[in-house]
Amino acid sequence: MKDARSGKRATWTKRLFCVQMTAVPRDSGSYQVEGDKLVVDLARVVELGRPGGAVRLVSPDLPDQVIVVRGQDDCVRAYRNRCACG
Repeated sequence: MKDARSGKRATWTKRLFCVQMTAVPRDSGSYQVEGDKLVVDLARVVELGRPGGAVRLVSPDLPDQVIVVRGQDDCVRAYRNRCACG
């Protein structure tokens, strides 16, 4: 049986060392960069199907990784993923 504190400790350690915890979408073709715009096909990103869902988008065409989340209000928002440690 795992101690609940060990899970919290693992999460804290990952954050300390800037380990990405948000997964990339299962469907790698669900997003693309068109010029200076990021286009996400929400119908193909199953991880965003429910409030609380999130994915990390990574592409050589993006200057930074992007975190896309579906909020509890059912709105989808995108944020630049900038690590404070580097």
